[in-house]
Amino acid sequence: MRTGTIALRLCLLLATAACGSPPGATAPASPSNTLSGSPGPTGVRAACAGVVPGEPDEIEIEARDDAFSTDLITGPRDCQPFVLIFTNHDPILHNVGISTEELGQGEYLLFGEKIEGPETIRYEVAGIPAGDYYFVCTPHWQSMNGRLIVSAD
Repeated sequence: MRTGTIALRLCLLLATAACGSPPGATAPASPSNTLSGSPGPTGVRAACAGVVPGEPDEIEIEARDDAFSTDLITGPRDCQPFVLIFTNHDPILHNVGISTEELGQGEYLLFGEKIEGPETIRYEVAGIPAGDYYFVCTPHWQSMNGRLIVSAD
């Protein structure tokens, strides 16, 4: 292997480590842009066990100039699925993750697929109990983040 190739791989490895998920974050076993609608027996979604899902709401969010279009998302209803329509206008990778704690420090309820703009993706999110949650761009969690409020009704 050539020295340049080794250096490039080392740089990529370091860049991935530096721009990865926030410290202390617990991502789903297999990150994807779709989470199943069935809550597991434990965790945040356990509170939604047995709830009959209604028609999913659609919520739009954009990334432009390394910033989200909002720092507050409201609209999802208690234990009801919703669709997050994410448009990335930047020529770099962005995504949306939903976490139980600020800056993506907690359990991830969505770990969306990263896309390079200009592109739009639909994240189908299983029902989440009413309360306050947080959304982040997982590669840029320190600067691209906000609050998600799931309403009780």
